[in-house]
Amino acid sequence: MNKNIKKAFYRNRNKRKRKENIKFPVIFTFVFIFGYLFFFTSNIWLNNEKHIDNSYKLCEVMSKNDRNIAITSWEYSEEQEKMLIIIEIENLSLDEMDSYRWLVRTQNDNYKTNVVVDMEDFVVLEAFDVDEKDVTMVKMSSKEKDADFDTVRFLCNPSDISDVDSIKSGNLKHYKRKSAKSKIAIYEKEIKSIKKEISSSEKKLNLAEDKIKKLNRKLKFKTGEEKEETISNITNLETNRDILYQDISAKEDEIKSLKEKLKLQRGFLK
Repeated sequence: MNKNIKKAFYRNRNKRKRKENIKFPVIFTFVFIFGYLFFFTSNIWLNNEKHIDNSYKLCEVMSKNDRNIAITSWEYSEEQEKMLIIIEIENLSLDEMDSYRWLVRTQNDNYKTNVVVDMEDFVVLEAFDVDEKDVTMVKMSSKEKDADFDTVRFLCNPSDISDVDSIKSGNLKHYKRKSAKSKIAIYEKEIKSIKKEISSSEKKLNLAEDKIKKLNRKLKFKTGEEKEETISNITNLETNRDILYQDISAKEDEIKSLKEKLKLQRGFLK
């Protein structure tokens, strides 16, 4: 009897060991797969807005839903814990939607958002209880749930948000002037940056011209393969020179366009 009990005991013990040996790799595999899925699908089932990595620059036009949209002014008053955001919209769609749902938020919190001006082409928002200037997002969506309208998100870095002592309420003209002043400052900054790029390209252009002249003077002293190599070098330099000419011309046209925009915006200030 004792022998039978011992045999049964050892059989059960061996069965438990085999089960444990199987159980461990099964659990490990499950945990590994779950962790993998958690990591690579978290962007889908977590709040997607926490994973937006694109940034937006003031006056940069975003084209979406057959609309050209640009934030022209973004201010923050630490003392008032308040933001003021001005948005201009060019509506090219035929969906008869001229008013939208707006929300200002950070990655974690929604701010109390008030629409001060709500026009087809001009919107002014106020955000309250903003205790610090953080990476901030403006969401533009349809007021109707079933509308064929993709939500637009503007993600702005703190460095692009202007610090002001206080944000004062005003009429439509007040906000239009504020928008114009902001655009003027941005256009002037862009012109200054482009002029620096032109100056750099002109230096390279002069250097290319100088090298081409030197190689052409040396060409008459070359023979055979040396002459062919020199001609090839001259051709490459001429190609680079022509590219620089085109680049400078394009940048000059860009400055001309910005100056026309400046003139238009300065007209709003008169």
